[in-house]
Amino acid sequence: MNKVAAIFVLGIFSSLNSSSQPDTAKKEIPQGVIHIRKATCTPYVKVEYSLQLSKVAWGERSVNYNGDVQLQRVPVYDSLFYGPDLKREYPRETTNISRYIGLNLAFSFPANDTPAVDTMYVDVWISKNGKIQYADPDTVNTGNMNNELVAELGALTVSLEGQQWGTAGGFDTPKQLMKPSEFVAENYCCRMAIIVSSMPLTTDQKNTRAVFSPFDIPLNCPASDEEQKAFLQRNLSKQ
Repeated sequence: MNKVAAIFVLGIFSSLNSSSQPDTAKKEIPQGVIHIRKATCTPYVKVEYSLQLSKVAWGERSVNYNGDVQLQRVPVYDSLFYGPDLKREYPRETTNISRYIGLNLAFSFPANDTPAVDTMYVDVWISKNGKIQYADPDTVNTGNMNNELVAELGALTVSLEGQQWGTAGGFDTPKQLMKPSEFVAENYCCRMAIIVSSMPLTTDQKNTRAVFSPFDIPLNCPASDEEQKAFLQRNLSKQ
């Protein structure tokens, strides 16, 4: 084979050999984007409250909105108007506030956070017909509560306005010689504590992992029924 023929055959072999190799430049493996979602803890919610029989009138208070001082219309409670001997008929709660908060709260605690227990206090006006007339959350004195949680709890408590608390409350008039005692409907001031934690807050929550309690916890009035009474005995005795 002469030199020219050898070069020609070698050229064909090289061409065939190179065409059999994979074209890596044209067959790049697409790289997907990996999204890493941080682990979170769903908050547990507990609500405690105390009730005070009160005369209520509208008043005003000064509120600073970004340097602009404005007057805000708020209820003023007079719980000293009625003496301690007057028999109270407390409004019975039928709305489970902890359930409402727990189901509508979007906030979650980071899983690697230090276990936290946060509390927001809310003053609630329960009207003579048993409705929530006004809700005033304290969004300032919340300790180290996460700002997002403060905003959410504040908005959720205000959204309670207009909802039914339960049966109307009031007092019984003193029984007189020829006149029996009568029920008189009256307003109540409710001091409510909304407690949110990354850990279960009641015995029932520890056992069931439910984020809310089956009942809110009255601190100064009797349970509404035997079921709530049993719940209070199970949970308050453990605290």
